[in-house]
Amino acid sequence: MSVICLSLARADSRSAKPVRARFTTRSICGPGGRARDHYLYDGDSSYYAIVWAGGKFQEIIYGSTYSDQYGSHAEIDAPPALSERWRKTKALREQKRRAANQKRLEEAEKARRAYELTQPHVGTIVEIAKGRKAPVGFIGRVSWLGQSQFGLRARVVNDHSGEFYFTAASNLRVISQPPGFRP
Repeated sequence: MSVICLSLARADSRSAKPVRARFTTRSICGPGGRARDHYLYDGDSSYYAIVWAGGKFQEIIYGSTYSDQYGSHAEIDAPPALSERWRKTKALREQKRRAANQKRLEEAEKARRAYELTQPHVGTIVEIAKGRKAPVGFIGRVSWLGQSQFGLRARVVNDHSGEFYFTAASNLRVISQPPGFRP
């Protein structure tokens, strides 16, 4: 088993969280490797090592402050070729993680745009689908949107008769968005 990377999680006294303290993780990878800081929330400090065992890279805990760990010690003893392989594996994992995050962001943006198409905006043609004071089934164009103490309100005007009603935006069903509308 060759040790490739060591990490130390230590308490950060600047933490404002009363229950879960903030910890800084410092990693040192490979011979002459650079140190990096990571921030995580945990209940205590742990000491990790990335090792090559069983034909794959594994992360093991070789010590912690949970209990007495007398004699816990690890040193980097991996050959340079194995350290380079770890760096490439780590870069590939990071690339896959970023691609997954990008895909997740694109899906969230797509869902947001689909949601925006169902929301009334000024110029949107809507139908009053529910409510007490405005007639259900009234079709018109939203001419005003504004906040009230009860939420978003809309003024719906029928273009032909000039008749209008004020109602909650949640009472409206969108029929079509105005020309050129882009969520």
